[in-house]
Parts: sequence; C-alpha cells; structure tokens
Amino acid sequence: MSKSVKEALAIELTKQKISDMDPLLNDTKSAYLWYKTYEQSLKEIYEAEQKYCMEINDQKSSIFD
Repeated sequence: MSKSVKEALAIELTKQKISDMDPLLNDTKSAYLWYKTYEQSLKEIYEAEQKYCMEINDQKSSIFD
C-alpha cells in the first residue's frame, strides 16, 4: 500500500475517532488532539498492514508444504 493511501486512511480514521469523542470531555477542536489522534491512527494502519503481511507469509502455499 502506498504512503499516500495510508495517510488518507489515517485521516479518515482520525475523523471517525474524533467524532466518536465526547466534546464535553475532549476539546475536539484542539490541534494537538487531532495531531495525536492522527499519529495513533497512522501507527495502527502500519501495524495492521504488518500483521496482514505476516499472516499472508505464514500461510502454506499448497497442501504439500
């Protein structure tokens, strides 16, 4: 997956996470909150990609492996 696709996914994930937050408990307009949430989202995407690649590489290619 290209870096730009990962970044776009991270932006969408960040928007969803921010919208799920309680605005009374979190300042959802805070640039710092958006930045930290984006960084966490990007990290989760990289981890998910790595996990997926490891699972694919662990699978047997045929019944004879």
